[in-house]
Amino acid sequence: MNTKPIFSVLAQLTQIISEFAHNHAIPTATIELVNTTLLSDHQKHELGDITTNAAMVFGKYLKVNPATIGQELLDVIAANADAQEYISTTMLIKPGFINITLKEHIFLEQARYFFAAQSTQPFAIVEIEQKPYAYNIEFVSANPTGPLHLGHGRGGIIGNTLAHILRYCGYQATQEFYINDAGNQINKLGQSLKIRYLQKVHPTDILPMPEDGYQGEYLVTIAEQLVQEYTDTLVDKDDSYFAQIAKDQMLTYQQETLRNYGIEFDVWFSEKTLHASNAIQQAIALVVKAGHTYTTEDGMNKLLLEWLDVPPNLVDQTWHVVLQRPWPTWLQVLVLMALILSAWWSYMGLRGSRVARGALGTLRLCTLLLLAWLLMGPAIEWPRERVEQDRLQIVVDRTLSLQVKDEHDAQGARCSRDDRVRGILREPVWSALQKEHDIAWFAMSSGAVPMSDPTTPPDASGRHTLMAAALQDVLRQSGNHPISAIVLLSDGRSQDTIDADTIRRLKAQSAPVFVVPLGDPAGVADRAVTEVEFPQRAFPKDRVPVQVTVTSGDSAPVRIALRDRLTGVVLDERTEQPGQDRRIRVTLTGDRAKAGEADWEVALLPEGQDADASNDARPVSVTFMDRPLRVLYVDGWPRWEYRYLKNILL
Repeated sequence: MNTKPIFSVLAQLTQIISEFAHNHAIPTATIELVNTTLLSDHQKHELGDITTNAAMVFGKYLKVNPATIGQELLDVIAANADAQEYISTTMLIKPGFINITLKEHIFLEQARYFFAAQSTQPFAIVEIEQKPYAYNIEFVSANPTGPLHLGHGRGGIIGNTLAHILRYCGYQATQEFYINDAGNQINKLGQSLKIRYLQKVHPTDILPMPEDGYQGEYLVTIAEQLVQEYTDTLVDKDDSYFAQIAKDQMLTYQQETLRNYGIEFDVWFSEKTLHASNAIQQAIALVVKAGHTYTTEDGMNKLLLEWLDVPPNLVDQTWHVVLQRPWPTWLQVLVLMALILSAWWSYMGLRGSRVARGALGTLRLCTLLLLAWLLMGPAIEWPRERVEQDRLQIVVDRTLSLQVKDEHDAQGARCSRDDRVRGILREPVWSALQKEHDIAWFAMSSGAVPMSDPTTPPDASGRHTLMAAALQDVLRQSGNHPISAIVLLSDGRSQDTIDADTIRRLKAQSAPVFVVPLGDPAGVADRAVTEVEFPQRAFPKDRVPVQVTVTSGDSAPVRIALRDRLTGVVLDERTEQPGQDRRIRVTLTGDRAKAGEADWEVALLPEGQDADASNDARPVSVTFMDRPLRVLYVDGWPRWEYRYLKNILL
């Protein structure tokens, strides 16, 4: 492919889908609704590389099951020879998505295209949201004691590629080569080069290389260069002088090798300068100042325990030995008796004093006992006990039902259940409980989500109350923490039931549930406009009927009004008594003198107390038209239906 390979594949697939649509007489407007694109979500890479919704779009137009259209499309794609050159597998996913996995050579061609295009074309197919991070990539960092080998080259290519990718994506990336030029290795390098130099200056002298020296031929080459340039004037130079020459030469070799690979470093940092800058001593001083060091005799032991994350209260505790594969008591007795008999029988017939034979038998018995003890798997155990504070889980209902005003505040005034909850959360009892328990707060609607600040809970706007699901979320998020209790602040209007599995998990964690009920147990009568039916259009001065259904929690009369939302003018009103089913069905009428949009509403006028005022009104929108209504009635001969229709219209 000469152009962008993956985009060429998308174009060919789009062409196949378009031909399929034309063969089925599908219009162009419908074809334009098809979306054939790359699957850019890396979490769905197993579903394929390209996805299209063509089967669902075409199936809707043809009134055919999308799965049937999808299978026909797959058959067309499978029959296309050009498509099979780049398609590996296809997949039909309900309700009608077609996912396509491309062959590997397509991505190789795309990579070649990127390298050929370089900076003239965008490198990424899909832009990724970036964050302004800075990265320092330290790689290769070979010791300056010899040439680079294949492993260094592999690490150099990986690090250099990573740095270029980060820079392209908008990050700041620094490539660092850490020069290990401090320590005994550099001293050995200097000794080795000096011996090679002396061997060239005094070839008749026997100057063997040390066993731990550097034996590479590259030092022979450097020594020959020194002899050509300085003859024998460097004989009295010390090892450090030769070490510096060898290190500089090795770094030059390494830089040339990396440059041939196309690898350039931004920073060449010398470990020797790190020691010379006194930075290590300053870091140690900071650690000492922070109190993370010990100067006592067992300081190393305490540092080791702290590194192993042993709690301070266990540092001074003693360890004990346990057996990983202990034998039963009866087996231990039998083995002991057998070992005693074996030791006694082994030395009973030997010549010599009884004391000597007894000592040998005792030594043999101890050896056999040690072997038997080792077979039981002895291990050193350090008790790691930790006292963890139990957790108190507070679950607060945050659904719309809390907006019902059937509670009373401290002054006795009526308030909503949500106001009561917020008052409870501000009480000082929670601060007292927090001194003894670890309190976790959760907001409940269709589940339970953590709350950071209980004094400012989220709005009570949840549309579903799933108490069982919330309890399961609380148990899941508690992990292995011990739960002292679960406190539930709710009005109890749950849309699911607490199943046996939730009860079993509560019992398993010994977690009692305490409920703080919200709302008036006796309840407060609530009136609501449940249904409103009205025509969408009318003519000026027509009386527009508005049919209203109202539910009431008691038998008190309800005043129902149809009024203008802008001016507040009441167009019609009725006061009705609820029936036995607590419902009122009434028809109100209204009119308008001029054409235009009428913005009315059906409202329950405030007579008495109401638990929820949000359901006391419903909007009514009617369009009044002043253009004439033309009716064409065609029939074979006049009949009574004609006279009936004429009387209605005129």
